Amino acid sequence: RVEQGDIIFTIDPSVPGQEYALHHVKSSISGTITEVTAQEHDRISPQQYLAQISDLDNLKLHTRIPEYFLEQIGERSKAYLRFEAFPNRVVDARFHERDYRIIPATRMIGVTFEPLDQQDLIPGMFARVSVVLQSLESVTAVPETSAVLYQGDRTVFVINGDGTVSRRIIETGLETGGFVEILSGVEAGELVVTAGHSGLTEGTEVRVID
Repeated sequence: RVEQGDIIFTIDPSVPGQEYALHHVKSSISGTITEVTAQEHDRISPQQYLAQISDLDNLKLHTRIPEYFLEQIGERSKAYLRFEAFPNRVVDARFHERDYRIIPATRMIGVTFEPLDQQDLIPGMFARVSVVLQSLESVTAVPETSAVLYQGDRTVFVINGDGTVSRRIIETGLETGGFVEILSGVEAGELVVTAGHSGLTEGTEVRVID
């Protein structure tokens, strides 16, 4: 751990036959030294990269999104982060800033998010980022596994009160997190078949498994 202004390297610019004053390299920020590229007695050249200092209490995640979604990204945007090192953990993140230049070759733009829970996170970790582009409340949704194609229409099997099923054509909206928004075709509270669609037809009797 170093503080801003601490000396992290001392360089002796002297050469045989000529002596010069020692030069001290100071840390420009407070943080933790996470990488050192120079060793004692190495010859140092101008502008050489010597070390990396990271503020482990203020980590940010930088990603890129297609410019098509630029209008949907702003100060209230949020994201969900999943790290390879913690496969069962999802970290909420809030919008921090975005770049002001589109990358011509990819038509992507850089966006930075700040993880809200930074415990055990370290620089360089690989993360999968799910950016929330639109958020809806009080909507009817079904698991995406319940929606199947039938003769070109997206349908679900609804379980009736007598234990039989009825096929319903549905109109869908947003799809995220394994769920599909239902705009029409199914009412809130109705039971739908989520597995075992093979062989089901109108009126087939089924058994509900919790």
